[in-house]
Amino acid sequence: MDWLYLGVMAVFTAATVGFVAFCASVGGQQ
Repeated sequence: MDWLYLGVMAVFTAATVGFVAFCASVGGQQ
């Protein structure tokens, strides 16, 4: 397994989860 690939996947996953959580938070407040 390539460490660069793992790093990219980790960042992509974190960004996706963070984005979904942010949208849920904003939607909940409104």
